Amino acid sequence: MKALVLTISLFGLGHLKRTSLLLEKLSDRFEIDWLVSGFSDNLLPPAPNVRIVHFPKAPLFEAYAYQADPKLYRRTLNASIVEWVRFFEDFCKEEYAFFLTESFPISKTALDVQMGAMLSLFKKRNPRGRVYASSKGMPFAGREELTYEARLGNAELIQYSCELMKRYYDLVFLHADPKIYKLDEEGPLFPEVKRDILRYTGYVARIPTAPPKREKRILFSGGSGLGLGKLYGAGLEAAALMPDFQFRFLRGPYAPEINSSLKNVEFTNFVDDFQGLLLTSAAAVTQGGSTLVDLYATKTPALAHPSKESWDQKKFTEKFSRAGAVKILSDEDLEGNKLAERLMRLLVDPPSFETEIDIGGQEKTYRLILDDLERHG
Repeated sequence: MKALVLTISLFGLGHLKRTSLLLEKLSDRFEIDWLVSGFSDNLLPPAPNVRIVHFPKAPLFEAYAYQADPKLYRRTLNASIVEWVRFFEDFCKEEYAFFLTESFPISKTALDVQMGAMLSLFKKRNPRGRVYASSKGMPFAGREELTYEARLGNAELIQYSCELMKRYYDLVFLHADPKIYKLDEEGPLFPEVKRDILRYTGYVARIPTAPPKREKRILFSGGSGLGLGKLYGAGLEAAALMPDFQFRFLRGPYAPEINSSLKNVEFTNFVDDFQGLLLTSAAAVTQGGSTLVDLYATKTPALAHPSKESWDQKKFTEKFSRAGAVKILSDEDLEGNKLAERLMRLLVDPPSFETEIDIGGQEKTYRLILDDLERHG
């Protein structure tokens, strides 16, 4: 059987990694066409029978478009509907058992027009095909005039997400542990959505099969690299104060152009095995986001400073901090001496990891899809 998957990456990398892990497992039973928009140049197929297809990128993709002018970004994004739907119409001519979209309709409600057209086209050509969504949660404001605070816990927005779920989807997989995050926090869910459509899977992470082997390395990471200037700058200053530790900085496509002549500093643009690198690091410094799931899976001591450019990172990081999985850096900590002090304290007093968090989302999503297809086959 064949399956179709679509991932539209605007600014982040976490959802690409999450989807890759899901497809790695789903490829046990399906031949998969994976449409990827953005950040796909270095992306490797997670399995031999997963084919990566480069989907048209979102307009203004190479700039801080959303932060600079949200309304212009939305108008330009909507203008891409013709190109996206034309590409999808030309491509989607085979019979697929299911179509899985990433993030929409919860996180990226702003894609309603484009996604609606493609989902309707898929159902027209695959009337028996099932339609699923994959999301970590956190509704994204389709209304750009909303402030940061108004986007979080906005009942109107969650109800609109529920309308989209009812209109287009058979199942929506929320890759979260309800002990840590429930979609109900954002606003009241439609009872029929909660009962018939929404499924919590746990977070999606590779579960390590070997214990960590910690080396004297501090790993800095920040996904796509947006808003990393001050954090990485403080990291370089801290490296000069901690010469016994190797400092490794991962640079995403939007990372600041920074360099150093220090012998204990190195830069890497792309890493195939991020979790393996965590397992051999003494500690990590991150912006939060999806990296927090890998930090928990590897039990890596870490400090997190959520990016101001990513409105959901603050809430996500706070939840993992309350679960004892990470410690939070303040803006005042972004100075070399203060960051070095926080790192040294972290090494002797790491996070407790006291709350057990469900990270079995890869296997559970796989089972939910197989069960649904069997019931409706």
